[in-house]
Amino acid sequence: MVDREKMRDMSVTGNLTDAPRQREGRDGSSFVTMRVVENLREYDREQQQWVDGASVGYDVAIGNKRLAKHSLENLSKGDRVTVLGDVQVSPYVNKETGEPGLNRRMSARDVQVSMLDERFDPTMNTARETERAQELEVAEQSQDRAPLDGPGTPPPPGPPQQTASVDFGQPTPAQQQEVAERQQRAEQSWAAVAQQQQQQMQQPQAGFSGPSL
Repeated sequence: MVDREKMRDMSVTGNLTDAPRQREGRDGSSFVTMRVVENLREYDREQQQWVDGASVGYDVAIGNKRLAKHSLENLSKGDRVTVLGDVQVSPYVNKETGEPGLNRRMSARDVQVSMLDERFDPTMNTARETERAQELEVAEQSQDRAPLDGPGTPPPPGPPQQTASVDFGQPTPAQQQEVAERQQRAEQSWAAVAQQQQQQMQQPQAGFSGPSL
């Protein structure tokens, strides 16, 4: 059995490597997952200054429906956030390289957006609005084009252009099996985290009699 170390009430600050995703567990429960990478800083005594240290990744699962909905609708790749919750660390060994590593899975109770994020910079907001306006303009122009089964722009004269293709080959059965096993372990872990968080939310809190959010 794999040894797992659980740390409660941790705070992790980092950037999202991708937009949050909505997933569904085997029991039908719905939850949101995202990956946060924390870039650590350490003091170099020789240089007498702070330098970049190691990067640590966390697979975050959000079981609370309200928090999951807000995260899914408002967070995107690159956003800087602070996640509060419990962290479960389990060791693993890479089957291909044989190198040991650690899986860090976090059950989030709250997610906060850093005020250092670019969304709060007026200059960046203006640039984003301009980019979105250009995307909308391109989308409107594409809607005005002739349908695929109707007349359109004729192709240029001459032989058809050939595009280069790259053949990466087919994955081996061992690679396919490893990918399937990783996906299965991830789904089981996320489902367990979401179910545990739902159970914790359903338990009444001692000394608190006010309405819940």
